[in-house]
Amino acid sequence: MLILFVVTQLLGLYVANVFIQENIKTIIVNDNPDDIWNAVGLVSYILIFTGIFLLIMKFSKTGKILSLMEKIVVFSTTSIFVYLIVPELSFLFAVLFLALRILLPESILLRNISAIISSAVVGSMLGVSLNIIPVIVFVAALSIYDIIAVFFTKHMVAMAETLKEKNLALAFTIPTKEHNYLIGTGDLVIPLVFVVSAMSSFYAETANRLMSNVLGLIILIMSLLGIGITLWITKNKKMAMPALPLQCLFMIIAWFVFNFFF
Repeated sequence: MLILFVVTQLLGLYVANVFIQENIKTIIVNDNPDDIWNAVGLVSYILIFTGIFLLIMKFSKTGKILSLMEKIVVFSTTSIFVYLIVPELSFLFAVLFLALRILLPESILLRNISAIISSAVVGSMLGVSLNIIPVIVFVAALSIYDIIAVFFTKHMVAMAETLKEKNLALAFTIPTKEHNYLIGTGDLVIPLVFVVSAMSSFYAETANRLMSNVLGLIILIMSLLGIGITLWITKNKKMAMPALPLQCLFMIIAWFVFNFFF
């Protein structure tokens, strides 16, 4: 878990730095990074995607549509990632990587690598496109949704089982002797969105690069602590747990405390 988390965040911070240098952003609802409606729009998109995913689960028993969706995500995010490093090889590398994913569908390593790249690209893109207040609103709303989806409607548990069964790169797999733990990509994307936005917002106000990096490190440590506690509860209580609530709570507290003192 520690390796997956650190690698994803480091790659995401690298990608975010390139996006910032090249002034690359995405428009969610509008181009105002301080507008709360962007947070509302993001949550709406996630709910719509979840609804589509559940419909596909219900009516497509073979999983071919879900597999196609995964391949589109893997190809597009891999090509973007490689383009930021070696533009000339982005298409070729994306094709070769997708071919490996198709030829070795049961490979947990390839699945996790695909999830790392996808999370790094998506998380960094959202992070550079939103300032911290909309991000706080977004992660708070998503945490509430995560609780409802795991404990009440339980559709998140059903989605996790489908991801595990179809071995889709929309989640990370942590194999152990006892159990294969499944961590949603959102549990690593959301910390990246938060830390990129927090660091960018803090630096824009203070022009202090060192303290901006310290803030980012503290937020990531608190996020990892939240995931660790969640996994501990999952293992010892033998129950499905939403990871986002503790993660987001700890990150928001860290951000408020840090900004209060600095």
